[in-house]
Amino acid sequence: MRHRITFFHRNEHGIEPSSLKLEDRSITGPELVAVREHRVTLALEELPAELRELLDDIHELHIRWNSPQAHQSLGPWNSRLPPGLHAFYTPQTASAAES
Repeated sequence: MRHRITFFHRNEHGIEPSSLKLEDRSITGPELVAVREHRVTLALEELPAELRELLDDIHELHIRWNSPQAHQSLGPWNSRLPPGLHAFYTPQTASAAES
């Protein structure tokens, strides 16, 4: 499993890298005005067998949660989804796409 957290901020809300304090598994620093994105990537082998069988014919599966809390978009990432859970998938083969 890979877990990545990204903070998107405007240039005027940036912080000096020298103000960050790195420890074993944490980063501390001044308050940051930013939008936070969590991205988790799982391999099929990490999933339970029942779920692996279900996802066997799927090439890619993207699940996204969009918060109902209002926030201002940061360019160039201006595309917005409505609040809630969104799932997108790509079939493994062309025959799976036809079915």
